[in-house]
Amino acid sequence: MTCREFVESIRARLDHELEFNECIRFDQHASVCSKCAAYLDGYRQTVEVTRRAFSSPDLSDEDSELSEDLVGQIISSRHRLSVRRRTSER
Repeated sequence: MTCREFVESIRARLDHELEFNECIRFDQHASVCSKCAAYLDGYRQTVEVTRRAFSSPDLSDEDSELSEDLVGQIISSRHRLSVRRRTSER
């Protein structure tokens, strides 16, 4: 699995949507690629912080869906920023 495939598969892996063989490839990549392991940790932290921020009993189901969308947008932004940094370092 490449780093790009890994990043593109994070949400599916955490949502238990990957096939068994893909889960194995994902987990193996995370165990040998420190950058992807760190990215996964940051993703998990972002998800947890967002869930806590939106866990108020005053929020509707619509707001809950918003939090998932927000997490996706944050992760997407972090990924684009990471790619820009790597490109500018060359």
